Amino acid sequence: GSRAFGCGGCSLVTITLRSEGGPISFAIDAYRLMKRAGAGDKVTFEFRADQAGRFAYYCSLSNDQECATMKGTLVVADR
Repeated sequence: GSRAFGCGGCSLVTITLRSEGGPISFAIDAYRLMKRAGAGDKVTFEFRADQAGRFAYYCSLSNDQECATMKGTLVVADR
């Protein structure tokens, strides 16, 4: 489903991507970021949120209809 999460004045963001079924991915175009977790896997990654604003994130796997519903917004506040 669609969700929003925020980062108030932070620069390093840590995300844990956990697949409870088939493979999933997490992409933010503005940060040129794309990570993938295989079926039943967990992937933890970090990135530097150095741009303030609202950024769409989504699952980029085009062959999975459920993936199309996995989206939301990352909110990064000015420092």
